[in-house]
Amino acid sequence: MSWNTIARVDPVANTCPADGVRVSLRGMGKDGAGTRGYLAIQIGADLARRAGFATESVSVRLMLGSDNNAGRLAVVLDPTGGFVAKGKPGKGYRIAMGLRSAAQAGLATEFPGFDRPGIEVIKPVNGQPRMFSFLLTRQALADQ
Repeated sequence: MSWNTIARVDPVANTCPADGVRVSLRGMGKDGAGTRGYLAIQIGADLARRAGFATESVSVRLMLGSDNNAGRLAVVLDPTGGFVAKGKPGKGYRIAMGLRSAAQAGLATEFPGFDRPGIEVIKPVNGQPRMFSFLLTRQALADQ
């Protein structure tokens, strides 16, 4: 009987681009009520700083674009926003969205994760809050 050595291959680091976002699904599985899990939006440290994230917990509003912005997701600093970005200044942030919320918004609940580097912060005009947006992948958008 012979033996073959198995080479150790370390997993690829799960790092978010400093100037962009990483979108992925986490905690996937089934429970008594059906599929469980959440959509995670990781925000790189540089992008978070430029967008004005300055505390460990930042209220944000998420908006799905239409018309000229179709297929884009916007993250808007909003003290009355329905989501919270958690993290630390200089280290990056994460926003979690339950799969029910994602499905109601028109996002898919199964898709491969993706990165979007090089995101620019949209300069506020006429008292509007700071925001940035990025293009979702075709797989991340639910068939409508």
